Amino acid sequence: MKKSTLILSLVIIVITSLIYYNLLESNNSTDANFEYKEKKGRPKIMFPQPPPFDPAKLEEKELKDYANWREELKVSGNQFTDYSKKKPNREIEYFSNLPSYSYANKRINGNWAQKYLHMSSNVGPSYSEGGSDALGSVYDPVNEEVYVLSRPGHLYKIDDTKQVKWSLRNHKRNFLGNSSLNFRGLVLSGVNLPDNSFRLVNQQSNGGMEFSDDEGRTWTTANGALFQNSLNFKTHVVKTPTGRRVVAHGGNFEGNSGFDKLFISDDYGLNYRESRYKFSRSSFEVNTLKPHNDNSIYAFVRRKSDSKIFIFKLEAGESEFSIIKEPTQTFTGVDTLHGALVGGVYYFYVSSGNKNIYYSKDEGETWEHTNNTNDRNIVEMHPTKPNIVFKGFVDLFISQNFGASFAGNNHRLSPGTYVWDLEHFRIYDKEDGGSFTFSGFHFGSYYTTDPSDWSSWKSINRGSPNMLSYDAVTSEIHDKIYVANQDRGSQSFSGTPSQNGYYETAREANTDVFRVALSKNESSVWFWYWYGRIGRASTTNGGNYGTVVGKNYYGNWWATSMIPSPDNNEDAIYIPSGQNKLEKITYNGSTLIRTIHPYTFPGSAVSFNYSPVNTNRWYVGLKTGEFFYSTDGGTTFTETTYTGTMPGQTDKHTKQRQVIKGSPADESTVYYTGKGNIFLISKDGGITFTNHNIGLNVNEIMDFTVAPSGKFIFAACNFSGIWVYSTEEDKWFEMNGDDVPELTSFTDVQYIKSKDIVRFTTYGSGVFDFKIDVSSLSINDNVINETESVKAFPNPTSGSFKVPVPNASKDVLVHIYTEAGRLITNSKYKVVGGQIQLSLKNEASGIYLAKIFLEKPAFVKILKE
Repeated sequence: MKKSTLILSLVIIVITSLIYYNLLESNNSTDANFEYKEKKGRPKIMFPQPPPFDPAKLEEKELKDYANWREELKVSGNQFTDYSKKKPNREIEYFSNLPSYSYANKRINGNWAQKYLHMSSNVGPSYSEGGSDALGSVYDPVNEEVYVLSRPGHLYKIDDTKQVKWSLRNHKRNFLGNSSLNFRGLVLSGVNLPDNSFRLVNQQSNGGMEFSDDEGRTWTTANGALFQNSLNFKTHVVKTPTGRRVVAHGGNFEGNSGFDKLFISDDYGLNYRESRYKFSRSSFEVNTLKPHNDNSIYAFVRRKSDSKIFIFKLEAGESEFSIIKEPTQTFTGVDTLHGALVGGVYYFYVSSGNKNIYYSKDEGETWEHTNNTNDRNIVEMHPTKPNIVFKGFVDLFISQNFGASFAGNNHRLSPGTYVWDLEHFRIYDKEDGGSFTFSGFHFGSYYTTDPSDWSSWKSINRGSPNMLSYDAVTSEIHDKIYVANQDRGSQSFSGTPSQNGYYETAREANTDVFRVALSKNESSVWFWYWYGRIGRASTTNGGNYGTVVGKNYYGNWWATSMIPSPDNNEDAIYIPSGQNKLEKITYNGSTLIRTIHPYTFPGSAVSFNYSPVNTNRWYVGLKTGEFFYSTDGGTTFTETTYTGTMPGQTDKHTKQRQVIKGSPADESTVYYTGKGNIFLISKDGGITFTNHNIGLNVNEIMDFTVAPSGKFIFAACNFSGIWVYSTEEDKWFEMNGDDVPELTSFTDVQYIKSKDIVRFTTYGSGVFDFKIDVSSLSINDNVINETESVKAFPNPTSGSFKVPVPNASKDVLVHIYTEAGRLITNSKYKVVGGQIQLSLKNEASGIYLAKIFLEKPAFVKILKE
């Protein structure tokens, strides 16, 4: 490149950067007392779905094997289980929290614990018991018990009489079924057996019907039904003259053609028979309905060529569907169906396209098109008041006039509740009459026996562990956990539960918060909001989102890393802004001030960090993977000489950027990872790297943390689970077990040194602690080598000793560890005459190690006689 061209390019970069920063700064505001903003364009986070299946794409051996398998199934009548050899397990077996799990070839032992939460807020809009997502439910009408499905489709049972109302049944499976909003959460159902116990029944995405007699913990595949390619729609249960019936609407393939099919079981879900009616998916659209107060099942079949529907009915006393109506009305779709038998009259509703509402009061013979400008499909109808129907998205809305118009209640279900974003709404018939209504919002789960009465709703959120957390950070000094959530803003809670077993949360920030960080010796907490706002609050005077001081800096639905200043006494954070410079945002006591770091990178900076041992070692990762290091506090940078494959990133608001961290044990060791099955380690401060991914099998690493000794690295790998790396074996090991959830997004991990806990945070399943059994580790696995320049005297000591701390402030934080690595002291000491005085007077004889938090942490071993 010619010199003149290079100079011109640099000038253009500088001018473009100045325009960009000035435009952003012009939108700044210091008003932090904002409420929930309307959130448009949120990118969806897709939980793992079964891989798509299309027999038309099979070739050679795969096609032959599939054809043989289907023929064998057909001959057997889709028999999956021989009940003469295997009987359903009716004994209830609860998950046993094993006393210890071993990982990394038994080098690490410990046990798991989940945080069960109680969300409340006295700051308006206040609420007494909030929660997080619920996307599905099942109701036992005989025993009056309810089961709930969380965002990842995990199964919980609710007990409203207990302090912790939620108890886990299965977090290894996703029971939501079809991901379509019209069918999500409708394939899991339940049938009461002759002894009134409750059997759960469910459609497999690629397999048969299945059932569970132990509340969803274990499952057996039933015979007769077959579903493929996630063609799972609805499962209905009705009473018959001889017992109870299960009807499943799903689909499978015949040859290369897909069909909607209806499967019927009259033996409580053990065996199914296929209805003689089946419908080609290329020609027909099918939906099914069980009206309230009735034991019939209806199938609405819309012919795509002329938009006419045919209504089929299965009476409780009949064995097969029969066609009963062919109305002249045409329909744009049959997205949702709802109905009720009231006073001997069948009332039906059909919704389609999030616009059209059709209403019938003669079992579908004639129809009235009551609304063609609606913004959402109907989600339910009142079981005894046919003029009342329900819909929802940002709120719950009720129509009193057959869907012609709707009204909400300003995000209140009843006093003490506050809700946004309806995800699930289901009305169930009780066994002895009446109804039970369950609603699931982004703000929690609620129930009522009269859904038309706004004041009747009750919360069942206390003890729910679930949160949609993008990020998290723990203040060890204040024993406080901060999580950055979708919708629920930032919630904080103590690391110690209440006497009732749950953790009381405080609302630190509203709306969607993408990142959270601590600065200035953990006295300040920072938030990155969904619309580009950066906010700052106090960790000791928090719990009120109105105290957050903030300004708008960045675009919507976008975030990188947010890292506390290397100067622990500075109330500031650093952000690689996606441009070619680093930015620092400082709180000056009243407002935020942004400064642009002078160094210009040759691309978009999206990752930043520094060595915790020597904070003059800075590291930056670019969007395209290039890695830069500095040894002079960011004045100059040099690109690594490593030429292998670099970690990638995803340009969005989630933590899917490259991740950089320095070793707490060695200032020259730095780690670099991100998208891809890659984990780079440099032993020379970033000059060169080697890839250490033996045993690792992940799509990306969203976050990782390094044990104080540097010997173990723990990684949160999105939907690929959680992993631990042993430096001694140079190998990765997956951390799994009964108490570890699957099919959820692991977003954050932090090693809590004061408690020897590895804390994992998820988007969907809340916060999990892995408490390490320190007796299985040596002191060298928990702490790092002592610093020669810092000495203790007298040493050995019989109790008290002093440590000189030159150039220290008035108070110095000190951690003292036992030889086994257990933290016994986490306190600040006053500096008197250039030294601090400590005591091991009440401790047993042995070797201890003190970590003194100076500008650069210092370590010293002490022998207690």
